[in-house]
Amino acid sequence: MTRATAEGAASYNLDFLRACAVLFVFAGHLLQTLHIETVFGSVTIYDVAQTGVLIFFVHTSLVLMLSLERQEREGGGRLFASFYIRRAFRIYPLAITVVMVMVLGRIPPFPTAAYAPWTWTTIVSNLALIQNLTNEPSLYAPLWSLPYEVQMYVVLPFLFVYLRKHWQQEWIARSLWLMAAVAITAAAMTRIPAISILYYVPCFLAGLVSYRRWSSSRVRLPFAVWPLAIVACVLLPSVAGAWAGPGALLPMGWVACLALGLVLPAIRELRAGWVQIAVSTIAKYSYGIYMSHGIALWLSLVVLKGEPLVVRIGMLMAGSVILPLSCYHLVEGPMMRMGGRIARSVSETPQPVERSAAA
Repeated sequence: MTRATAEGAASYNLDFLRACAVLFVFAGHLLQTLHIETVFGSVTIYDVAQTGVLIFFVHTSLVLMLSLERQEREGGGRLFASFYIRRAFRIYPLAITVVMVMVLGRIPPFPTAAYAPWTWTTIVSNLALIQNLTNEPSLYAPLWSLPYEVQMYVVLPFLFVYLRKHWQQEWIARSLWLMAAVAITAAAMTRIPAISILYYVPCFLAGLVSYRRWSSSRVRLPFAVWPLAIVACVLLPSVAGAWAGPGALLPMGWVACLALGLVLPAIRELRAGWVQIAVSTIAKYSYGIYMSHGIALWLSLVVLKGEPLVVRIGMLMAGSVILPLSCYHLVEGPMMRMGGRIARSVSETPQPVERSAAA
């Protein structure tokens, strides 16, 4: 297994990271649905689950930089257009499908929340994934993170081009992360309202730091270090927030993301075996898991609340498998293939027409 794949994603180590991220979110929401709100002391389940989402941001940024590198290496024009088309077909079809299911099914945003009809402004904002810009609530709790991803997609190709032009200057990626962290912290302290849309930029920039080290790191740590590093970085923000107060939660999340970005390129590749198969499978269906697990929890633990325990557990297990499979094979997979075909047709460089001898 090489570090580059056809998707432009990376090794099984990255699959492991993505699988851990979505499982942290799933487990956190499961415990919250069961009304278990704390891990230990004042460390909350919510904070741990949210840090799982921050890991997604690191993973996404690194994977997309590798994808852009692959597109550049394969040649063809219109790098930006190809990238935007692929990402739009990757993220929007399933998000739109889930939004419509939530609206038509009158499903609450979180399993333990009460349902209330949504305004058209909220529905349109969620369909467009701009609810963080319009100050509208997410009508499905996991949707909160998608606007930040979509908005980061806009600037990632520009950052890619800039880093490639200054590839020999390894300090640039780390400097970008540091400047963003300092600037956003300073702006937040002045209570600038619009600064909230930038809160997660350092998490994405940590992926750029990892990308810059991806092919240059010479350190190779045992794979066993990787799960330990992930768990430590997930718990770090929550513990810091419990100890120093809520204000420390997000900045420590940035630090945790940077730590993961720095460590990842130094980890030896996961060897073939059942763990490799498991994490690659979870990673493949992770978007569907992320987007459907709240519905599975609602159906099994709330709608079927009066049913025998074995029925509820069976529904939870079935829903947690069937819904992600359906998301991928009915929506996500076909739309990604369509986006890939459109992107390839856009990026193909027209061949010049040779003039005939008579001409």
